Amino acid sequence: MVIMKFFFIYFTAAFLFFISSVSFAKDGINIVMLHPDLSFSIKIKHKTSDDYYLQILYTERSKSDVLDNIKLIQKSIQYPMAMQPYREGYRVYVGPLKGSNISSVRKLLLSIGYDEFLLRHINNKSDFFIPEAILFKKTGRIEDNDIIIPFNENGSLARFSSLDIDTICQSINVNSTVALFSQYRGILSSLSFISDIGAQNRFWLGSKKTITRVSDKLVIKDVDDHARYPVICLINKSFS
Repeated sequence: MVIMKFFFIYFTAAFLFFISSVSFAKDGINIVMLHPDLSFSIKIKHKTSDDYYLQILYTERSKSDVLDNIKLIQKSIQYPMAMQPYREGYRVYVGPLKGSNISSVRKLLLSIGYDEFLLRHINNKSDFFIPEAILFKKTGRIEDNDIIIPFNENGSLARFSSLDIDTICQSINVNSTVALFSQYRGILSSLSFISDIGAQNRFWLGSKKTITRVSDKLVIKDVDDHARYPVICLINKSFS
């Protein structure tokens, strides 16, 4: 089995995100996808020592358009940014920020045309915890794609809810996708894959659907959104 360098998804204790928040790490761009259920309170005043997010816009543009917009903003401001699915689009934030940095960040945003802000503070911090590091291993290729599988540090397959699978794959590369049915046919028939990963595992095919190999057939099963299964991510090398 060919093993690529490992990518770690981690957050420091100061920022305390949901376990399903993941980082986009491409070309030095610092973008975090926040879980849709992560709730905030709106603040007028701020404490210099606390952590905040500065919401700068809400848009119903596509995820790829929002990521491109964030990359342009980060050419002018050297701060982390985040996006969060909300209704039919995305909220876009600068942060997390210490309260002591908010005034200077506002000035930078004004200089590039962003003049509307909402100061947001994470609710119920005690409910959040640091996720276990996830390791991404390259386990082969199919067509023009590298096959990447998330593992836990202890070597077991990492398991996710279907709400997390797209952002988990895109944390490797913004063009990374969950494997399709036609691609699973080739992947789960590969002797090298079976010897490395095993033949009895069930993987996410998409929202509420999983797939496994039984004898020479692929079997699809409907499951609940909150069930947890491994996922196979593919990176098309022409985009990486």
